[in-house]
Amino acid sequence: MSTAPAVSVILATRDGIRWIEAAMDSVSAQSFPDFEVIAVDDGSAPGTGALLQAHGEKDPRWTVVRSEAIGLGRARNLGIERARGRWLAFIDDDDLWFPTRLERQLEFLHGNPGVLALGSGAVYIGASGRKIGIYNFGPHSIAESRAWRREGKIVNLLTSSAILDARAARECGGFSGIHHAAEDVVLYNRMASRGDVLSLPDTLVQYRVHPRSVSAKNVPFQRLVFRWLEYNLREQNAGRPEIDLEEFRAMPQERGRLRRLWTYRADLAAVLYRNAGGLLADRRWFLGGANLLAAFAAAPLYVGKRLLRQARPF
Repeated sequence: MSTAPAVSVILATRDGIRWIEAAMDSVSAQSFPDFEVIAVDDGSAPGTGALLQAHGEKDPRWTVVRSEAIGLGRARNLGIERARGRWLAFIDDDDLWFPTRLERQLEFLHGNPGVLALGSGAVYIGASGRKIGIYNFGPHSIAESRAWRREGKIVNLLTSSAILDARAARECGGFSGIHHAAEDVVLYNRMASRGDVLSLPDTLVQYRVHPRSVSAKNVPFQRLVFRWLEYNLREQNAGRPEIDLEEFRAMPQERGRLRRLWTYRADLAAVLYRNAGGLLADRRWFLGGANLLAAFAAAPLYVGKRLLRQARPF
């Protein structure tokens, strides 16, 4: 067997034919060359599999693994099982890496051995590739990461920017497979209980926003998982036991009529705001503007804060 690479890149896809070639090219073009790629075909129609195979024939660092449709989280776990690298990096089939993504993150990780998971900033792009705005959420330093834990704040990395300590990720159980569209944030916060998890402010990826993405289809459930993780972190900090998601969902503060109405309003605003970004990026001005106005009407404070974050140039 050849020497293990420094990084194992995992790309899991199901029918990602529209954008996957660009995603694959952005990985192969990395300035840091010591990596392997495990591309997991999660029950795709033949076209996606053919593109994966063709790219693997051009770049010997690529290995294609085929499975029945088992879901994104379990498909990523299949890649983790095959991975030989010290670090695990991820990319979704509709996103793109800038050429120095791995180089810049590994430089930081080598100087900060206590960091178990590291993300980065990103540029939001629409379906056509036009820029929408920026993603640049913290924590951005080790000190800030530890402060967030003490304050009961959860961490969330864009998965296409995430690079994880392989041993720690495996010990934390990988991607749960049961928290659909939110298993990544569950894993990052499990890892944060063992070491530092943070995000570089550098813009190293392009994250595509479009209505068919897994995230776009599951915003309300993602927000429920975030509230559950925050609750458990507060309980952990207070020395009390954690509860599972179904127990949390059954709690009075999640079931009360006013709470459900408030949650629905916030979830609706998040969905509309995300849709507006993709539509406006693709110059669908009327629909995009209508979604943005509806989002603002549902939750003006939420939308106002998000718009202010996009105010800086990118």
